[in-house]
Amino acid sequence: MQVGSIGEIVFEVSSELVRTFTDFTEDLSARISSHEVGGSLPVLEWIGPGTPGLNFTIRLNEQLGANVPEMLGLATRYCNTGELLTVIIGGEPKGPAGALWLIESVGSWPQKFDRAGNTMIADLNLSLKLARTAETPSQTSATITKQNTQKVTQ
Repeated sequence: MQVGSIGEIVFEVSSELVRTFTDFTEDLSARISSHEVGGSLPVLEWIGPGTPGLNFTIRLNEQLGANVPEMLGLATRYCNTGELLTVIIGGEPKGPAGALWLIESVGSWPQKFDRAGNTMIADLNLSLKLARTAETPSQTSATITKQNTQKVTQ
């Protein structure tokens, strides 16, 4: 039974595979500016909402069907390439409409090794930040560069 996904990483529980997550948290903060005032407390100004974040740990266990090196490599690739991902938990996308997330950091903690030194069990901690929603402009830097080049040559 599939319980969620992030990109190609699928969370599921079946008689052949157990790949789930724990310690799921959602973070939200405000953007606040502090203006220094001589002789008194700083004046705080609310600028707007901060960038939402998600954090969770995935337990990978070869004995329960998870391919530990493959999952570690996939999470690392997503982090290193900045691929935008949809996060689905319980059949519903996380975040506002059209939310796409970036993996901000990947941490892995090997728990058990086989005789050859291969990781058999590892905890994989992912931290994500909301990168884009349906309301966010979707221009990429390549699109902007192409538009600027066309303006110069016209």
